[in-house]
Amino acid sequence: MSTDLLEQLRERLHAGNAPQSSASSNPGQGHQNAPIVLETACTAVLAGVVRLASTDGGRQTVHAIASSGAGRANGAESAVKLFGPDGVSALERSVAEATNRPASEVADHTPHAVSAVLETLHAEIEGSSLSPDGLATILISQEGAVRAGSGSGLVDSLETNGFLSTSTASPSRKNDSSRQQPSELEESTQSGGVNRTAPAQAQHPASAVNAGSITHSPTRTAADSGTTQSSSPSTGESTSMWKKILPIVGILILAWIILSLVGGNKDDAAD
Repeated sequence: MSTDLLEQLRERLHAGNAPQSSASSNPGQGHQNAPIVLETACTAVLAGVVRLASTDGGRQTVHAIASSGAGRANGAESAVKLFGPDGVSALERSVAEATNRPASEVADHTPHAVSAVLETLHAEIEGSSLSPDGLATILISQEGAVRAGSGSGLVDSLETNGFLSTSTASPSRKNDSSRQQPSELEESTQSGGVNRTAPAQAQHPASAVNAGSITHSPTRTAADSGTTQSSSPSTGESTSMWKKILPIVGILILAWIILSLVGGNKDDAAD
């Protein structure tokens, strides 16, 4: 079976085998531009899928969704599973810039473009009994052809809006990494000597006790030293005060003795 995925995708679109959007099935504004927008959107989606295939989680996700009938039928949900909400927005902005069409019109075509790409991949999987790694090998080999067939304008828009970088990791892997962040934060917090959660204290009672003893012992030493330092000035002040008082007391005692002696001599003379 031919492995020119972009050519197969375009043949599917031209043969009418791809799901049609409301803009292409109903006459009215944007009807003449619908085939161009849909084909450009399909090319952009294929470029994103090619990049996804270069990651372990991405190739598993692409193979699983392309093999699922529900995944191929629900292009809007599959787009979010493949690229995430931010990736879908970047995809639609890029196609709108490349085709010079409103983003709202492009958004109408995006689910159908995703379904068309998934149908093309499903046909390749069924025709060659491809595993996730086998499909990934084919997709990665198509990167140069997809870029060349996309045109410089679309490729530039995809890169400028970050779609190709956004689609290098599946949203499920991003969510896993974001769910791991609280535990990583808790571990880093514990290693820094600060424990903010009760469960963490229960898991590490010994370290908590050791940390507490290390923390409190300097506090007690500082308090003891502070008490010693505070008592030293008061002792010095009382000593200096006694040095001043003792001479005065001695003078008073001496004066009293002299007065007593003088008074005693006068009494003897009178007798």
